[in-house]
Amino acid sequence: MAKQSHPTLTDPSTELHIASVLAAHHREKKSFVALAKAIHEANHLGEKDKQPLDRRKLKKIVDGDPDLVLSMAELHALDRYLEPLGDGLAYNSFFKRSNALQTVAAANKPVTFLLGSKSVDGSRLSLDHWDVNAFAEIQRGVSRFSRDIRFDIRDVPLHEELKEARKSAAKGKWLTLLRNGGPSLVCLGSSRATHVAEVMLAKMFGTKPFVDDPALKAKLPFHFVWNSKLKHVFPSAFRYTAEDLEAIDPSASKIVQSKGASALEMGGTVHLDRLKQRNTTESYGVCVAQRRPGGQIWFVLAGVTGPSTYAAALLASSLALPLRPKDPDSRDRSSLPYWTAVRAIVQIDSSQTSGNFLTVANKEIISGPHAWKAS
Repeated sequence: MAKQSHPTLTDPSTELHIASVLAAHHREKKSFVALAKAIHEANHLGEKDKQPLDRRKLKKIVDGDPDLVLSMAELHALDRYLEPLGDGLAYNSFFKRSNALQTVAAANKPVTFLLGSKSVDGSRLSLDHWDVNAFAEIQRGVSRFSRDIRFDIRDVPLHEELKEARKSAAKGKWLTLLRNGGPSLVCLGSSRATHVAEVMLAKMFGTKPFVDDPALKAKLPFHFVWNSKLKHVFPSAFRYTAEDLEAIDPSASKIVQSKGASALEMGGTVHLDRLKQRNTTESYGVCVAQRRPGGQIWFVLAGVTGPSTYAAALLASSLALPLRPKDPDSRDRSSLPYWTAVRAIVQIDSSQTSGNFLTVANKEIISGPHAWKAS
């Protein structure tokens, strides 16, 4: 009769508390044999008594083996060992999740916010107020977990021509921030709002910025669709044209072409974003995160419009992502990129006395988080 495996955890951000604790003790004691001996002694057992947990069982716990089975006797033995060390099972959650913003704080790196800037009258630069609000939201969220994080803000000039955008992506001064071992980065806005979004996404997903490669982009999990009449719409592996959309959803493609709408496409599902047409509607975006070599965390909060970028920031604190390195050997490697799709309900703010001021009335995660691995 074939062996039946136990159900595996589908949430990659969930891990056993005792797994991470025992992993630290294993590193300290240099071997699972020594760890098993320490647990044996903590339970006041004699030399001839059977070990409550042997090296093989301890390795299964640390490795997160999906077929792991622990008896009540083994749990009590672990508790007796961990209790004097402050990690007893009675006072710690059995499972723990890695909050995304908590992970940024725990990385112990400076955090630099990257915002797109536009020239106004050729004499001054302007930042989008939705991006500024998103910046404030993420800064507050990270600060809740650490008051010692140094924050910085960098504006990245937005160019009108593709040639200049590609030049910025290849030689921009801000590229030094993307080096291994640099600060954690939070990019606010899509590639229509800031060129750095295109570059960071390309690095996270192993593509090239501002390159329209049909075979390459078909492998990616999400795509922005903008009406071609909008400014700053450049070639990208993360962009579908209305013509690309025709093969997926002809009716949505027609609305993008004739009505001036935009969209977010995910695995063949198209979410129309008609904020440019209506004052009360739905807008969509993505939050993409990755741990980079050197331990810094990268976030790209990219909305089809400004309000959905802000909605992604509002939801970032609720994302449980496994971005912390599981062992010392993985600290110098990137994690998989994780992407989450969000929806913002945008309405006119009736409290304002003049002007068509918009507000995010509600927001929700509609897909993810998903880990992405190149096939």
